[in-house]
Amino acid sequence: AGYNHFKSSDNSVIRHDNLIVTRQENSTEVTVSSLLSSARYGKYAEAHPDNEKLQKLYKQPVEVKLTVKGTVVPTESLEKAIADAKEFLGSVKEGSAPGEYPEGTIESLNKAIEAAQSVIEKPGFTEAEVEEAVKTLNAAVEAIKDTQNANKAFVIMNGNPVSGAMGMQFSGDVYSDAAEKAGFKKAAEFKKEVTVIDALVVMHQQMFGEDFDKNPQDYLVMGPTGWLSKVFGVDTINIGFYVNDAMPKDENGMGTMANTSILKDNDVLNVFVYGSAYQQDIYLKFDNTEYTTEADTKFEVTVTGFVTEKAMWGDVVLEPQSDCKVVLIPDDVSAQKIEAVTDTQGKAVFTVPQMGTYTMTVESCGSEFFIAPYAKVTVKENAALAELEAAKKAAKEELAAYKELTDYREAQQEEIKNILSDSDKAIEVAGDKEAVGEAVKEARAKLDKVKTDAQLTEEEKEAAAKELEAAKKAAKEELAAYKELTDYREAQQEEIKNILSDSDKAIEVAGDKKAVGEAVKEAKAKLDKVKTDAQLTEEESKPNESKPDESKPSESNKPNKQDNKKPEGVKTGDETPILLLWTLLLSAGATGTAILFKKKK
Repeated sequence: AGYNHFKSSDNSVIRHDNLIVTRQENSTEVTVSSLLSSARYGKYAEAHPDNEKLQKLYKQPVEVKLTVKGTVVPTESLEKAIADAKEFLGSVKEGSAPGEYPEGTIESLNKAIEAAQSVIEKPGFTEAEVEEAVKTLNAAVEAIKDTQNANKAFVIMNGNPVSGAMGMQFSGDVYSDAAEKAGFKKAAEFKKEVTVIDALVVMHQQMFGEDFDKNPQDYLVMGPTGWLSKVFGVDTINIGFYVNDAMPKDENGMGTMANTSILKDNDVLNVFVYGSAYQQDIYLKFDNTEYTTEADTKFEVTVTGFVTEKAMWGDVVLEPQSDCKVVLIPDDVSAQKIEAVTDTQGKAVFTVPQMGTYTMTVESCGSEFFIAPYAKVTVKENAALAELEAAKKAAKEELAAYKELTDYREAQQEEIKNILSDSDKAIEVAGDKEAVGEAVKEARAKLDKVKTDAQLTEEEKEAAAKELEAAKKAAKEELAAYKELTDYREAQQEEIKNILSDSDKAIEVAGDKKAVGEAVKEAKAKLDKVKTDAQLTEEESKPNESKPDESKPSESNKPNKQDNKKPEGVKTGDETPILLLWTLLLSAGATGTAILFKKKK
């Protein structure tokens, strides 16, 4: 702690170790303390730490109070005491808040200053009166200081009972009277200051609760000089503490004790038990005590450290610590612990997926003995990611509502569902809002191509109409080409034209292709009955006998013999043409025979 044998409470008056006295202007009271060990049995106590009898002969704390006479004359001492009292008066604030003084304090201090001032102003004052006035004024000032409300500081307290293992972290308000209430003494000048011993009391109260309040000495022991010999219920003299990652020291560069190390708001106190025999533990340190990051965003921490022994003698150099397992322990017990290992530069990289608060510490490191660091990590919502997720959600909802499935047929509904499924996947993997927009744009284009039931029905109508028109046209063309007009005589050509005209009208009013077909079939039947010129010529060129005698009634036209029987003896006009015809035929036959005979002859 900056000395080997003797420690002075005021190194400027009585030096550590050699106890050389340097007189000050005013008389000063100094406490000299040390640890006494038996020259004969001390070494055995160190070898047998569990032997209580031997421990009483080893490093037992002792102290003595000394007053060093001042160098100035009494009147100067009184004048200085008055000046100091007035300066103190300027800092006094009455009230009930921490660090303030009871009502009436200012008035009482003013009276004490006036009383001291009256001694100097009195003619023929004695040296004894002046010295008494100095004591009285100083006593009044100290008495007023004792009435000050306890000061308060918010302190983060880290405890490492076992070197090389993860410890525990506490935080809270620490009052300057916490130690005194638990039975621990502080020097008068530190009575109203928040010190390490006050924080240790609060830390142990948080760790052990009522058990500590009942018997503080079972868990925490501090000697009159502030030397700690038990923490966390462990009896040991290998105890160290750092404030803000450094050994606390006074204005002379000497290490301060638990009851003289002052703590301020937001200080970080690390209390630990050394694991190595000669305080060779590695003290680890994060580059910050608080980190704020966003979910699913990488953030980096750096772990450095130094050998604790070096900190006792001066400033230390922080060196990167590799192969340290850094862990993030979530406050939410349902969340998972996150780990990362430091590289050769002492850097560890984390990506925390879940929002919340975490305690960061080191779980293991390359050294067997180390003092774990602590830091608070706050993981907030990733604004960009949240915005992207909101955009993705909105995009999916927009596409889901973009088309009304009931407007589509079953096959098209399935097609739409497949498009939406693919678009959801594309949106989900999108890395930014622009990619989300592209996915939406592409999906919309695909959805727009899917035709509704109404569109398909309209198209089917149009297609049917086109098919019908095409069928009508084809039918008309087919019929127009079905017969070659030049094959017919003029009368038959007119007949064919009339049939085609009628069929065109019938085709034109046809409501479907079947009706068109029927019209074509009917027209063809009519056209087939119209005889060509060749057919008519053939008919005309056939012998008359081959022709049915139109003058003779057909069997169907023969009169009923019974019904048409001529009355006997009555001649009808029907016989005359027949006789005439037969006469002509016989005459022609005779003439032909005569001609042939004549030519032959």
